[in-house]
Amino acid sequence: MRRTSVIYRVIALTACAGMVLGMTGCAKAQNPFTEKSDVKLSSFEECPVELKAEVIWNRKVKVTVANKGHEAYTWGQPYKLEYQYYGEWYSVPSLPDHAWPLIGYTLGYGEDVFIEGGLVYAPVTAEETERLDDMFGDIPEGHYRIIKDFSTPVGGPEENKYFVAAEFDLGKATTEPEPLQKSAVDPSKIVTSDSIKLDVEYIKCESGSKMITIRYKVASNSYSVETSLEYQKDGEWYVIPIASKGGAWEECMPVSAYEEISLDVPLEQGHYRFLFTCYPVVEDPDPSNRIISSIASYEFDI
Repeated sequence: MRRTSVIYRVIALTACAGMVLGMTGCAKAQNPFTEKSDVKLSSFEECPVELKAEVIWNRKVKVTVANKGHEAYTWGQPYKLEYQYYGEWYSVPSLPDHAWPLIGYTLGYGEDVFIEGGLVYAPVTAEETERLDDMFGDIPEGHYRIIKDFSTPVGGPEENKYFVAAEFDLGKATTEPEPLQKSAVDPSKIVTSDSIKLDVEYIKCESGSKMITIRYKVASNSYSVETSLEYQKDGEWYVIPIASKGGAWEECMPVSAYEEISLDVPLEQGHYRFLFTCYPVVEDPDPSNRIISSIASYEFDI
């Protein structure tokens, strides 16, 4: 009987210890943020702009903007980041030394660049990459949302500001390098530089550097140009992530541009290409008369 009692006592103690450990393991981490959100999101009926956020790697998030309505909007680089804790949203403060660049964008409601009311509008969809650690430092894993604001055309009598959010989950932070992604550009869509009269004057870069500069000119049939960089390995093209861009653009014709580009990864010796997505502008409100954008490639070695 004594032996049986001892066994029962051991089982009881083990069960209690398991309950304590279980309760400890289920305890939620303390909320690192204290300021509750005061943002009132706009409904889709108020602002038919759709925002999506996709975690590309670690603390790097791709934000996709899509205009589902029939009105153009203006927007910028600044955004708010919020953290969800027990169903409540809390503001994530940016680093004290961070400043947003004063760059404005226009979001059209057609597939191509067009001019309306003296403003040049980009296509109906747009993408940008947000590096959360650059803006907010070391943030924990959890459920977040990015909030961006959109306005009706600047200077109009009915100018309004709307707030749209995209939610996403962050896993544990990692120090592993980001693997390069294969290019998604359809080779059949790439045209020769001669066809859009693209003239690359020079490219300055060196192996081991995360900086590259380029100066180019595009003929008068193009107004807006977006550049991207890719690396060739084993016959395949891979996208080199761009952290930021700066420089000067002259909107006279031909368009002359000087860009200083900061990269996420250092350049290796090898074969590269710059892709120039050129948006020809037609000042015509009829979408059927707008010209589809072209992609030109310029290859070089480091």
